[in-house]
Amino acid sequence: MSAETTVYRAERVWTLDAERPRAEALAVRDGRLLAVGTLAEARAAAGPGAREVDLGRATVVPGLVDAHAHLHGLGRSLTTVRLEKAPSVEDVVQRLSKAPASSFQGDWLLGKGWDQNEWPGAAFPGREELDARFPTTPVFLTRVDHHAAWVNGEALRRAGITRDTPDPPGGRILKDARGEPTGVLVDNAMDGVEAAIPAPTREQLETRLRAALERCAQVGLTGVHDAGMDLQAFRTLQAWDAAGTLPLRVYAMAAG
Repeated sequence: MSAETTVYRAERVWTLDAERPRAEALAVRDGRLLAVGTLAEARAAAGPGAREVDLGRATVVPGLVDAHAHLHGLGRSLTTVRLEKAPSVEDVVQRLSKAPASSFQGDWLLGKGWDQNEWPGAAFPGREELDARFPTTPVFLTRVDHHAAWVNGEALRRAGITRDTPDPPGGRILKDARGEPTGVLVDNAMDGVEAAIPAPTREQLETRLRAALERCAQVGLTGVHDAGMDLQAFRTLQAWDAAGTLPLRVYAMAAG
């Protein structure tokens, strides 16, 4: 019997089969499921010589599908500066100063995950903190919920956003008491700055997609519904699928 045949047993194996909702083992050969049921049934399907793995008190469930994902966005967040749980503005700037090369798109420095609620005073940041460290490098940092961005003066300059720029429909350009943009853009106001960022190179796109797919597989996803994919990413995944290197199913919705 092939060494690739394995019987997994666990305290709880949920099948999602209404007639037999719970099992105690499953048999797998070369990445394909042979049987789910009692330990005896799994052993019989696997045949003699199969490897057995006791998962103990683990709960085993069928592969999960994420019904609303953005693979490129996930990949970008995994390969640019991670700002989740940063305790202060100073910590954010320190992380940015150590940014890996993958954090740059063109000469723009990208990051994701800041949350002012984690900081003393819980106030929105301003562009001055970024300008002091990055006076000529445009910086674009997405908030943890993707509903706001924090940018510096150079990013505003390249996007043409000034004190006279009105709020776009569905968005807001935060301004200080003097009427100057603070560097925080809410919802659709982010679009104007994002449009000024150079498109990712093919190498960057592939690196991000691979990182996203790897993370999805690591957490047990067997499929994702990508809610808005551009043609370049779609063609890339098609090529990987044809080559047999796509690790999960992707239901791709075309970006409008």
